[in-house]
Amino acid sequence: MEDGCFYSGIANIAAVALANKTAGIAWAMMTKETNYRPELLAA
Repeated sequence: MEDGCFYSGIANIAAVALANKTAGIAWAMMTKETNYRPELLAA
């Protein structure tokens, strides 16, 4: 396996993980009818 391909795969996994986290936050906000509160994420 080439090094470039390996690192590209890691970047894709990280991008999907971040998208999943963002979708989870959006889903929770919609179902609970709340606004985004970033101070809660820091805890």
